[in-house]
Amino acid sequence: MWISRWRSASAIRWSIYIDTLKKMSIFRTYSPQTLWNATLKLVNTLFHTPPKLPSIPSSYFTAILKAHTWIRNDLQGIFDEVIEEPINATVEKIHNSLRELETILFNSKYDCPPTIEGCQVYTEQLISRLKNTHTCDIS
Repeated sequence: MWISRWRSASAIRWSIYIDTLKKMSIFRTYSPQTLWNATLKLVNTLFHTPPKLPSIPSSYFTAILKAHTWIRNDLQGIFDEVIEEPINATVEKIHNSLRELETILFNSKYDCPPTIEGCQVYTEQLISRLKNTHTCDIS
């Protein structure tokens, strides 16, 4: 019994070590999942009580656009439930949604390519600007 506990604890420590190495890697990877994780951080930065969003959605792009709609509606004072509509979610739509959010929050537009990497960097840039509260200007 003691050995099985030790192996379990060792496996957990090993997985934490691997996750830490991935974060420290000089070669960053960008994927729909990492973009979704950045979007979750954005939602948690903006909301005191964030909306219920799945940790692993069936479609990352659709879930990202839904999260952006939650944010946009909250900033514009619309408190209705976000209705899921069948949309053809693309990286370009996510990029345009990020530009709209930035316009609402900061009245500016960040220049980044409409790619998964560009959208993730854009999202992280919004998070860092939001953590710096003196840069916020809701228009």
